[in-house]
Amino acid sequence: MPQLMNSFSSQNFSTEEIDFSSLIDTSIPPEKLEFTIRNDYAFKRIFGDPNNKEALIDLLSLVLSLPKEMFAELTIENPFLPLHFFDEKREILDMKLTLQTGEKINIEMQNHWQSYFVPRILYYWSKRYLEHFKGGDDYHKLKPCITISILNEPFLYSKRIHSVYQLEETQEHTLLTNFIELHFLDLTKIGDTNLTPLEKWLLFIKTTKKEVRDMLAKENVAMDHANQTLTRFYSDPKERYLYEAAERYESDRVSLITESHSKGLQQGLQQGLQQGLQQGKATIAKNLLALNIPIEDIVSATGLSKETILSL
Repeated sequence: MPQLMNSFSSQNFSTEEIDFSSLIDTSIPPEKLEFTIRNDYAFKRIFGDPNNKEALIDLLSLVLSLPKEMFAELTIENPFLPLHFFDEKREILDMKLTLQTGEKINIEMQNHWQSYFVPRILYYWSKRYLEHFKGGDDYHKLKPCITISILNEPFLYSKRIHSVYQLEETQEHTLLTNFIELHFLDLTKIGDTNLTPLEKWLLFIKTTKKEVRDMLAKENVAMDHANQTLTRFYSDPKERYLYEAAERYESDRVSLITESHSKGLQQGLQQGLQQGLQQGKATIAKNLLALNIPIEDIVSATGLSKETILSL
C-alpha cells in the first residue's frame, strides 16, 4: 500500500497543500497517457461520488432492467473519499448501495479471476444480506440483495456477456425468491460493433483509449459526464497520482498472490516427491519381503525402519 497515501489520510492534510506534480512523471505528454475505469481509483471516482450519481444510476438501470426512477433515492453506503481511498482497501466490495425500499446492491470491479471467486461472492453476499440483522429480529426485515461483478478476465461458467443467477427449481425453472441475485458482466466478451446500451457502458469501462470513450460519450449524457471526470486525469496531477498509486497497489497485490501460489506449488511438488519416494521404498520393501529377503537386508536397502517394514 502506498505509504505516502497512508500519511495523507492519517493527518489533516488539505489536497491543496500537496504538490502532486512533484509525485508524477511530468515528462510524459498527455496524449501518450492511457487511463481505464477498470482501475480501482477511477472506478470509484466515476461511480462512487454521492454528489454525482448520474453515471451509476444509468449503469444500474441497464444491468437490472429497471427504470431510473427506481434509483432516485439511492444511498452509497461507502462513498468515495479521494484521500481516504487507500484506507478503504480493507473494504472487499468496491461499492455498497441501498435503495429507498431497503434492497441492497453490491458492485465490484474484478480485474483478476481467482479459483475461490464464486464462494467469495456468496460469502460477501451473505454478509451484506444479514447486515444490521440481529438475533430475534423479524425475518421480514431482511431485504433482497443483488451482487454485480464486472470481470476483466473470462467468466468460466457462461458464454454470455451478462449472466444472471437466481434460486430456481431445477426442472420447472420456477423462481423460489428474488432475495438473491448474482450478475456477472464479462468485459472480455465485448465486441466493438452492434453494441447494446449496456455493452457500450462496459466498453467505456474496459477501454484504455480516450478516442473510444469520446465516441461513446457522444451518445449518452451520463456517460459524457463520466468522461469529463476521467478526462481531468490527463491534466490534473492529483487525479493522475491517485490513479497511478492504485495501479501500483494492484500490481503489488497480484505479484504477492502469484508469488504465494508459486511457493505453494513448489512446496506441493516437494511434498509430492517426498511422498512418492516413501511410497516407492514401501513397494520395494514389500517385494523383498515376498522374496523372503532377510529383514536386515531390506532395512539396509530401503532405509526404512524394521517396524515400518513389518507393518507393510
